Amino acid sequence: MIEELVLRQHHVAVFVGDMERSIRFYQRCFGFRLCLTGYVEAAHERVAMLKLKDIVLELLSVDEWPTERLRTACLNTNTHFSIMVSDVAEARRRLEQDPELTFEEADIRRVPNVGPMDLLVAFLRGPDGERIELLQDRNNAVL
Repeated sequence: MIEELVLRQHHVAVFVGDMERSIRFYQRCFGFRLCLTGYVEAAHERVAMLKLKDIVLELLSVDEWPTERLRTACLNTNTHFSIMVSDVAEARRRLEQDPELTFEEADIRRVPNVGPMDLLVAFLRGPDGERIELLQDRNNAVL
């Protein structure tokens, strides 16, 4: 086991079709700031690291993957990353105005009895179909 060596989570990675559009999307909708961009020669991937508070989001783009192929792949998966918010209804209200995202469900869903948590969730899709969860714990439980 490596538990004593683990410091913290570093980042979550998401593949995107259009790097510049996705950077603008995460900056505009969530307030992420761009920390760095680069190219991983061995993987033929463009990379951008964005940060919002203690959340680090890595955007990856592979030129050989057309946006529509990537979007189809994303829409067929439940993989997602989650952002905890203080008010999921207000976050949804603000984000609904953005034309580059879509919410999966018409209403905010309550997920009770997940341990000590009382969750309100809303799932949305980013510009390339990436799945993002907005999460509010009404009990403010600490895991």
